[in-house]
Amino acid sequence: MSWEYMILILLPMVERLSSCPSLCTCDNDNVTVDCESAGLNFLPFDIPKTVNTLQLNNNSIQLESNSFWNTPDLQVLNLEMNNLSLLPNNLLAWVPRLTVLYLPRNNLSHIPNDFFNNATNLHYLHLNENRLVNISDQLFFPLKNLRALILSHNCLHVVSPDTFLGLGSLIMLSLSFNHLTVLPETLFEPIQNLGLCELNNNSLESLPEKIFSGLPKLIWLTLTNNRIREVPSKLFNATSLHRLTLAGNHLKTLPPGLLDKSKNIFHLDLRGNQLEFVPDGIFSPLANLTTIKLHGNPWRCDSGNNYLRCWLKQHGSAFRSGNIAKYVICHTPEHLKGYAMVNVTDGEMGEC
Repeated sequence: MSWEYMILILLPMVERLSSCPSLCTCDNDNVTVDCESAGLNFLPFDIPKTVNTLQLNNNSIQLESNSFWNTPDLQVLNLEMNNLSLLPNNLLAWVPRLTVLYLPRNNLSHIPNDFFNNATNLHYLHLNENRLVNISDQLFFPLKNLRALILSHNCLHVVSPDTFLGLGSLIMLSLSFNHLTVLPETLFEPIQNLGLCELNNNSLESLPEKIFSGLPKLIWLTLTNNRIREVPSKLFNATSLHRLTLAGNHLKTLPPGLLDKSKNIFHLDLRGNQLEFVPDGIFSPLANLTTIKLHGNPWRCDSGNNYLRCWLKQHGSAFRSGNIAKYVICHTPEHLKGYAMVNVTDGEMGEC
């Protein structure tokens, strides 16, 4: 048998049996390589070429453009907590099969405009807990297969109307815990498959009437802990909401008809606003409601709010969250302050 023939036979075997980096652990086939908390400053030179999942989180790795030149089959890359402040332009050019990229808890304030040009197969992108102050127009445009984009816990004050162009496959978006004060009305038009949207813990004071009009598949919307004072009556008409949270805002009332097209809502959270009353019939369309939270509002207990009292008497004990009626407390008039609204007499508020 010739030596050339022996090489052809043995070379694939040697590659499969290549050693695991000394500070890392690998599975039997070297498909998963775990270098978490290994004290690395540079990428190990002997990462197996066969690697599919590479855990590099909690290190201080300095990246170069060709850091992943020898990992063509890489699909999952975790770079969380590496004190990264810069990303090399062509970092992802060597990993065309990458589907999951974790970059949370770094020091990124900027991402190069063409950073994702070679990442067309990316499905999940986590950029949360960085220092991003802006996102360049169409940065994410090449990511036509992206399903989830997590941008929470950054320093974003504004987003461009073109931020999400090209993301037609996006299902989950988180912009929570930023500093957003306003959203462009057309911001979500390119992402009509969006099902979950987190906008909580920003500084939003209002919402454009048609901002959700192109989101027929939206079922989960979180707007908690903003500064919203009022919402348009048709804001949710085009959605398929199952869960809506508006807690911790500055809402004084809700417009009539706000929930008329929201019959699928099963969870509604209106806690901690400045609501004094609700329009007659506001909750009537919510046939599937199982959880509602109304406490922490300065409720008015007079005849103008009798619809709420009667609705609580009829439905208040029928929810998974327990008997909510006892938590809806009168704030005015003064002589009823502290009373549970359902305990106020017909003489004070009217008959049901």
